[in-house]
Amino acid sequence: MVVDIYLPDMKFGLAETAARLCAATDYVTVARDEVKQMFSQVGFLRMDSCGRASAGLIVRHLILPGELESTRAVLEFLAREISPEISLSLMAQYYPAHRAAEFPELARPLTEAEYREALDLVEEYGFENGWIQELESRRHYRPDFTKANPFHYQPQP
Repeated sequence: MVVDIYLPDMKFGLAETAARLCAATDYVTVARDEVKQMFSQVGFLRMDSCGRASAGLIVRHLILPGELESTRAVLEFLAREISPEISLSLMAQYYPAHRAAEFPELARPLTEAEYREALDLVEEYGFENGWIQELESRRHYRPDFTKANPFHYQPQP
């Protein structure tokens, strides 16, 4: 085996969302096929005796504001066509940047209600393995290039 661990991002679960936001009309079909192939090669995430990932698949998904149906579609696909035992990394670190203003639904951060709904979906589809970022995480991942150390996080009082 050449690859021990796959860590793909499933950005969108709906073809309409992928086409609208990144002009990738076949994104969902291709992403699903690729994730299935990755899983067939490496299976579920396995840990070594020190608790480090040694092999398997972890699928990442970034919750986008206004796109919870896409999140639902990603989670439904993973649960039904792979397994709810797959390792999932659900990310809440979205913040509007670059060309986000061109898409009104993306020109704002994720709301508490959207975050909670995404957590409900994780529970609804039976995921128990993986990681869920806290909603506040978006502040941790936004570099401030006006500072000498742009990637250093300082908690807000």
